[in-house]
Amino acid sequence: MDVQDFVERLLFASSLEEKLLPPPRDLSFSGRRGGLRLSEPVRPCDVPFDDASPVVLDARALESKAAQARLFHRFLDHELLAVELLALAIHRFADAPQTFRRDLLTTLAEEQIHVGLYLECLRTAGGEYGSYPWTSSFWRLLRDVPDPMSFVCGMNLGLEQANLDFAVHYLGVMGDLGHERGAETLTRILADEVRHVRRGLRWFREWKEEGQDDFTAWKNHLPEGFAPRRAKGLSFSSDLRREVGLDESYIRSLRTLSGSRGRRPDVYLFNPDCEGDLAAHGEVAPGVADGVARDLELLPLVFASQDDVLLVSKIPEANHLERLVDLGFPLPELVLVEGRESSLIEASLASRPLGRFVPWGKSPRWLPLASRCDWLKDDPDAFWSSSWGASFRKSWAYTCSDMHLEALPGRVIEAAEDLEEAVGSLRREGAEVVVLKADLGSAGRGMTRVFGERIEPPAMGFARRVLASQGRLVVEPWHDRVIDVSGHFSILDDGRVRWDGLTRFFTDARGRYRGTHLGTWCDGLPSEEGREIRRSATEWEKRLRGVGAVVGRRLASLGCRGAVSFDAYVHRAREGGLELRELVEVNPRFSMGRVALRLRRRRLAPGVVGAFFILGPAVVAATGAQSMVELMERLASRYPPTTILGAGGMRVNSGVVWLTPVTAGTRFAAVMVAGRGPLSDPAFSV
Repeated sequence: MDVQDFVERLLFASSLEEKLLPPPRDLSFSGRRGGLRLSEPVRPCDVPFDDASPVVLDARALESKAAQARLFHRFLDHELLAVELLALAIHRFADAPQTFRRDLLTTLAEEQIHVGLYLECLRTAGGEYGSYPWTSSFWRLLRDVPDPMSFVCGMNLGLEQANLDFAVHYLGVMGDLGHERGAETLTRILADEVRHVRRGLRWFREWKEEGQDDFTAWKNHLPEGFAPRRAKGLSFSSDLRREVGLDESYIRSLRTLSGSRGRRPDVYLFNPDCEGDLAAHGEVAPGVADGVARDLELLPLVFASQDDVLLVSKIPEANHLERLVDLGFPLPELVLVEGRESSLIEASLASRPLGRFVPWGKSPRWLPLASRCDWLKDDPDAFWSSSWGASFRKSWAYTCSDMHLEALPGRVIEAAEDLEEAVGSLRREGAEVVVLKADLGSAGRGMTRVFGERIEPPAMGFARRVLASQGRLVVEPWHDRVIDVSGHFSILDDGRVRWDGLTRFFTDARGRYRGTHLGTWCDGLPSEEGREIRRSATEWEKRLRGVGAVVGRRLASLGCRGAVSFDAYVHRAREGGLELRELVEVNPRFSMGRVALRLRRRRLAPGVVGAFFILGPAVVAATGAQSMVELMERLASRYPPTTILGAGGMRVNSGVVWLTPVTAGTRFAAVMVAGRGPLSDPAFSV
């Protein structure tokens, strides 16, 4: 029998028994032309294809026989697809070297054995071939590959490489279940998969361009639509890849690689200067704003998934990305963009279909890029409207008296001549110190204080600059704050407001943001003040949730969608008791508090005390370090992070996690701190 006749019989067989008939020993390789094309593999006609059926991941969900049967049927299906794809490749690539086609045939026979092994496991669990829908996603990925090199890159170095990780993961699951047959089956299959990847690697290196590194050549030859991330499984085994023969450069590149498996990616951008976009010029020095944007540009990875894109001006070093992967952080695809102009970023993404554009903060500057995304094509106003964009201004809350919130304690002025009267009236009401706030500013920057009766020239100069560039200045009493709090909510696409939670944050003596507590907002406070706050915590939280609901409905009615936060604080009143100021300002964008909320819920181990900090030059100087690099090395040696693995995945149990990279020129860094020991370090004193 000719090999072409054998694989044709296999491909068109509708019964499993026929598909598992092994290759005869006396097959000939005549070289008869191939060209066979099938839109989908042949299956019994009464069983549908359904790629949307879920995949079970952990032991707790696999305790029942029914769940185990579904899982083994999925495994069997994948192995059967491998048999059929190998048969199709043998038929189509009739002109390929005979030794290559014999390698494919050897692999095909081993995959047939895998199908039989999984069939035994399936029947032990009470299932049968065809009991569940079939999948065809692998078939669609590889059925039209143009040449043997692309097939090797997609099959051996793609799907089978990923199966190294999946086999290791499910070996652990079978061990947890005490499923001896499943564990034995996966052990046998894992050993075979190592050989299959190694076979493909040998042909890949024989055919790749001379002088090109393995990772680049592999990506360049992947079939159209085959996302490189498909070559990774639920975990990542560097050791097995070394056993296969992949080099360290390839392993490191793949390990930190992300990207969509097919879903249109959402595009994230860290642009903390969004308020500055709305002003003629901001009160934050451009160098500071640019430095924060550059040094902290990796922060949105906290929100993004592996299918998404994060725009960066510099790709971090591999060792930083590897540390994040080791700690369980999913990495989005990092796309390098030259400059921060919208037109340049658009050019970097010109050929890609996009889901949503998710900047840290929206502004008209980014509307052209946002309009390229699917969700905005029919309604560009959903991204930006000046009606809700006014809420970026600190004066906005003062203009919304019909929201029936508590009376705000300050004044809004539009002319420098009114400043003396505004300050004087607050002093007559008992304010000892008055703060002047730029209408557009963030993180406690863009403000100055007035002490004593006289408005000093620096403060008056600040007020004149803000009024000239932004039109309004907010003048408020500087209260004796005890704690600062942020409320977080999201306005969904349909206009509903979802409450997300409260966080407590820390500021320096001038009111600039330092960090956020990772835990319940009223926990971990000094004993006396803590008891006093906890007595009122239920009432205050109810009031703050009410503020979120009222502000959220107002913004939703103006067309705002997405993440919103607002600041509040508890202060010591003149009479000595504690009072809540329930609304200071609204931030219709992502915020550092929301980063902390996400870290607490997704990355910090349950029951562990922690905090999120932004470290800057002042912290470096206060610790006696000469640079951020020295501070990082010092803290990394003292508090290496440790993790635990639970139902929610890998979580940080203790230590300091550097979320953003630190290099020689770094001035700002974001860290997550877990455990009381690290939190007692002077670098994190609050």
